[in-house]
Amino acid sequence: MKSIKSPLKIFIFNICIFSFMLTHFGCTPKPIIIKKELGYLNTPGAKEYPNAGAIMLLDSASDIIYENGEIISKIHQIIKILNDRGKDFGEISVAYNSSFQNAAFSFARTITSDGTIVLPSKEAFNEITPYAGYNLYSDIKQKVVSMPAVEPGSIIEYEAVIKSKPLLLSNGYSVDWFFQFSEPIMLSKYSITLPKKLPFKTTYYNFEQIPDVSEYKEYTTYTWEKLNINEIVTEPVMPSMYKIAPWMRITTAKSWDDMAPEFIKLIKESIAPDPLIKSKVKELIKNKTNSEEKIKALFYFIEKNIRYVGLEWGISSIKPHTASEIFKNAYGDCKDQSTLLITMLREAEIKAYPALLFSDNNDEIDLNTPTLSQFNHMIVYAETQEKTYWLDPTVEVGNINEFPGSNQNHTAWIIRDTDNKAEFKSTTLKSSIDYNRSRTIKAVISPDGSIKCDAKTYYTGDDAMQMRASLKYTEPEKYLQLFENLVNKTHGVHLL
Repeated sequence: MKSIKSPLKIFIFNICIFSFMLTHFGCTPKPIIIKKELGYLNTPGAKEYPNAGAIMLLDSASDIIYENGEIISKIHQIIKILNDRGKDFGEISVAYNSSFQNAAFSFARTITSDGTIVLPSKEAFNEITPYAGYNLYSDIKQKVVSMPAVEPGSIIEYEAVIKSKPLLLSNGYSVDWFFQFSEPIMLSKYSITLPKKLPFKTTYYNFEQIPDVSEYKEYTTYTWEKLNINEIVTEPVMPSMYKIAPWMRITTAKSWDDMAPEFIKLIKESIAPDPLIKSKVKELIKNKTNSEEKIKALFYFIEKNIRYVGLEWGISSIKPHTASEIFKNAYGDCKDQSTLLITMLREAEIKAYPALLFSDNNDEIDLNTPTLSQFNHMIVYAETQEKTYWLDPTVEVGNINEFPGSNQNHTAWIIRDTDNKAEFKSTTLKSSIDYNRSRTIKAVISPDGSIKCDAKTYYTGDDAMQMRASLKYTEPEKYLQLFENLVNKTHGVHLL
């Protein structure tokens, strides 16, 4: 499966499915207040936090949602560098969606251990495309700045402002705010200001807190703060930050039913066959006597002929391209490949629907908090009179009875667009019999002590798909080398 299909899940601030972050237009330093800077330097250090590379003296963000749907956000961070491990904070990277957002640094500066303030030069600011080199086309851009004079004992401070156009979905605003990370935080603060008439929902995870509330004219501001938060020391195979850190999610959607109609409308506009698709479906299902044979023919056609390319710009970040475009171009992301498969299945008179889920080893969906930002992948849910199917056409090397482990036993939001409704179901959990690796070895020991073996290995499930992918993307003349590498995992064993 293509791991790049949902890279945006790494960002903290989510608008609709994707991230809500920042960029740079210019840098104007604030007036210097010597007393304030000296106060920064006198804060706790390596003695108090020997395991930390840096201390977040301030980790603050605020969002203002206006009645016309526009949003203004600010990020303000003050970071004290403790040792060489903390120097990575000297590379500030903020991202933005160039289709909907523009942004600017209000200021950025380094305060050295003796109180000297050093501003980054103009050349220190650059713009990059974060997913260059991947089969992904996105309007996510990053502004990066290399902060000067970063050394143990120095302070980095910056503030950035972002302005966002109204969202693609009117009730699609959501934000996640974490109060704890892998470095200690002296003050973590988040506030949201929104019209009094705009409803929103806050869900707390691993903590609870009543926000401070203030009002001004037709707007209400809610503020949350936590002080003196220790770092989370990472460990092998530890639970995700979602399970152990205090964090909260805010969304303006009242419920999943409230969110569904606008999304269903977007989906409906994409699922429609043209004459070329109808002709191809007729060709593929010719002489197929039952529904499963038809599903196989159409599923394998998508796997073989529609290559994965991420197309995540503009409205395409949440709306699939039309089936006609996808069929003509012969490429698309998970939304596109699923949309084309659904269109072709329906043309073959098989019920099929989009299904959204979070594709990972953990199922992180919270049904109590309606927001599309919880999903990072779209697959297909198909129904026949005999059985149901979960189909992921992005796998490329799977069959209809195989289902990637990262999708199994996950909560999926099925968009029944033909009935104008949506529902949640759990995806299939395959048995260990369907997902394992077995090996039989026949060995003959010679008088000289050498051993001649006849070994056979059987792969099923994820292992089988990985092996097929290895063979698919390996030159035939390197097949022997591929198998030698597998066999040579046992010391002293070589292929004859």
